[in-house]
Amino acid sequence: MGYKKFPIVSNASIGVNTTIGGVEYVNINSKFSLPKASFVVNTPTRIASSAGSALSYNITFAGTYAINDQIRVTLTIKDSAQTIIKNFVHTVTDISVTSIAVAFKTLIESSIIGGLPGIASPTNSSGVLTVPSSSVVSNNFSVSVHTASASGTVAFSFTAVTQAEGVPAVLLEAGIAAADITLATYDTVLLTYKQDAPIPFIDSEGKIVKEVKAFVPVGQGAGLIAKF
Repeated sequence: MGYKKFPIVSNASIGVNTTIGGVEYVNINSKFSLPKASFVVNTPTRIASSAGSALSYNITFAGTYAINDQIRVTLTIKDSAQTIIKNFVHTVTDISVTSIAVAFKTLIESSIIGGLPGIASPTNSSGVLTVPSSSVVSNNFSVSVHTASASGTVAFSFTAVTQAEGVPAVLLEAGIAAADITLATYDTVLLTYKQDAPIPFIDSEGKIVKEVKAFVPVGQGAGLIAKF
């Protein structure tokens, strides 16, 4: 037995509670209702929708490079259950740091076109290459750098992801099928399940669900909470 969130999505206004056989149910969507008594009263939490911002690395080329110096930038990407390590190597033919940044931009863009996941199109400015993530859900990649140069340097800094909430990428990450996501944004409501309730939620792996994560239309989160 273990902990696992159970995701539910509703694309319409939350309806009124119904009572069947003396048991009151909260109707999350047309196909899914929750017995009110099976959840901890007054503990639902509403999380407002937020676009978030993706992880981004700035790779700075500086100093004085010479023709034939070699620079390597390595991206380590966590994609679903696998880890992808991608090396980009550039041999200097133009000592301008802007030209070097452009060269790496071209290499990375080519790999993205070829199917490299997790990375959005990079940009460059005056020797600084910015490589953003394509995810607003997690810090899904890291960077390492190396240069074989007497006086050229390469270094990096990063800005971590700001977690998005209630956008399609978050719903997909939670396990909602793409076909069931019809809105651009959702309110998120976390519901705590009573472990001593007579009928627990159990998934196919035999894990008891202790928290239900409901995605509802923006503005409906507070109304859903009021129904518990």
